[in-house]
Amino acid sequence: VGVHSPLKLPSRFEAMRRMSMLAAQRVAWCPPCRRAKASMVAEHLARILPPVAARCKEAQQEERSPLISDPLACPFLEAFGPAPEEPEEIQRARVVHDAFLDRLLLDAVSRRVRQTLLLGSGLDVRAFRLQLPPQLKVIEVDETNVHEAKSLVLESLGARPRAALRRLASADADPTKPCFFIILIPPAEAITAIPLLAETH
Repeated sequence: VGVHSPLKLPSRFEAMRRMSMLAAQRVAWCPPCRRAKASMVAEHLARILPPVAARCKEAQQEERSPLISDPLACPFLEAFGPAPEEPEEIQRARVVHDAFLDRLLLDAVSRRVRQTLLLGSGLDVRAFRLQLPPQLKVIEVDETNVHEAKSLVLESLGARPRAALRRLASADADPTKPCFFIILIPPAEAITAIPLLAETH
């Protein structure tokens, strides 16, 4: 009589890793995605790709449960890469920073904050990958061509945001209500940009 081993189901993280790899393969053969990369300028790619590369590497590692779950990171890297090389310590710091911001955002949402603004949003997909309420308004502020290229890839993958997402070239937050800010540009640029955002209201 043969002995049958029990069926081993993939863990949630393994299933997510496989989904990410399949999505990356799909992007590789996606004409709109190739057009998206062609529309980007080198300066923007140099800014937005390193965080994506770090999240993709975190998604692929198998030694432990990932600190963050981003099944869209590897597809983005396939669409827009390669990314500039960075030391492993820098990539790890990026992942830890992202995980920390995730926890802060979810905590703010639990306290009934209903809008968040991402300055220099790049290829950030918190509106897609976090368990956010549909009442939350997520405002992504970045260059128009970054938004357009990002949208092409997300649409090719059939990705849908969990929250009310708005992509803008300038701020559209309600100044009378609490807002959780996530600043994803260098401090020197943020010092210049934040006063400009305040002047729009």
